[in-house]
Amino acid sequence: ITKGYAADPGVLSAAGLGDDVPRISAKTVTLAEFIERFEKPRRPCIITDAMTDWPANDEWTYDKLNIRFAGHKFKVGSDDDGYAVRLKFAHIHHYVTDPAHMRDDSPMYIFDGSFGDKEGSQPLLQDYTVPDYFKEDLFQHVGEKRRPPYRWLVMGPPRSGSSVHIDPLATSAWNALISGHKRWCLFPPTPGLEKPHLKPKGIGLDGEAVTWFRNMYPRAAAADWAWPRPMDAVQRPGEIMFVPDG
Repeated sequence: ITKGYAADPGVLSAAGLGDDVPRISAKTVTLAEFIERFEKPRRPCIITDAMTDWPANDEWTYDKLNIRFAGHKFKVGSDDDGYAVRLKFAHIHHYVTDPAHMRDDSPMYIFDGSFGDKEGSQPLLQDYTVPDYFKEDLFQHVGEKRRPPYRWLVMGPPRSGSSVHIDPLATSAWNALISGHKRWCLFPPTPGLEKPHLKPKGIGLDGEAVTWFRNMYPRAAAADWAWPRPMDAVQRPGEIMFVPDG
């Protein structure tokens, strides 16, 4: 009988992982220093002490969000034709609190890039503030209707997540973690390193994070890997990951 990833405690283990991304404190590193050390040279970092006063730290739990947004629909995926699949938060709350669903190998999760534009979920914008490091926003000058997506609500149970990818439009990103832990694997921009190297055919990859980490990551971390080794990091609650473009 195949038990699946949900029955494998090693899937969520951080044992043996490197701690390759430097941590800095927003209390001690100035904006000018951040730009010189990380933004200009395009180096990732994990930022602490930048979200301690956010209401989201207390308000963004499944139970509390269910009280506020039970009837609002959040995006949880796309159908075969590329159209958004949305579910009411009440149904999402049931999904994540149902032991049967929590045995899913790669659980469903919210990945909503329009939460700040829809009236039903706009109150979430009041629960956090953009850190000083990231307040420069050139896209604001083209207006909200013309600018590309730039903010996402991501929320899911253990084993959920996205597979290896490059953020679009040469953008840098910051990712704030409210609860849980998030595993990262970062590949420095390297001439010749292409998508087929990181997502080869024939090894059982299906676009889910859990299968990539189980089937592809060991290859990239092996001594005979032909490209630069990936940078490992586990982001903790209250930390912000800065991922430069590339």
